[in-house]
Amino acid sequence: MIERWFPERHVFLRTNGEIKGHVLTSGRQMMMAGAGIAVAAWTLVASGSFIFDLAARSRADEEIVRARAASERLNADLQARLETAVVRMSATTGGLDEMASMVERRHAALTGVMTMFRGVDGAEAVLAPGLPCPPPRPVRSSASSLCAWTRSG
Repeated sequence: MIERWFPERHVFLRTNGEIKGHVLTSGRQMMMAGAGIAVAAWTLVASGSFIFDLAARSRADEEIVRARAASERLNADLQARLETAVVRMSATTGGLDEMASMVERRHAALTGVMTMFRGVDGAEAVLAPGLPCPPPRPVRSSASSLCAWTRSG
């Protein structure tokens, strides 16, 4: 079968009136075919990996651009809310009804901001309202006065 695919071939080259003959044996032809197949396989693998890398980078770049745009929109929205709140705080005239309305608006704005952090690890613990600290108790120098103070207070 090898002899059928790679029969012995004779190549004649003529240069300046001089003829030279070369013999391509089956072994040499198989080596040249193997080298050609190896080069073709390497070219296909390199081209395929280049195209795959190009597509993967394109998707990753698009995802980064999308995430950056979303964070910039969120940042701009929060900045606009902050500026609006600052303007409202500085525009008060001191009336009780106006102050109550402003507290209600602030409460609504804070509720809206806090809902954005729902589901974020650790956010609920950090944003939970804390209990006020009790006032410190005075320290007495003697044990009898300390016991009398704790019974009365």
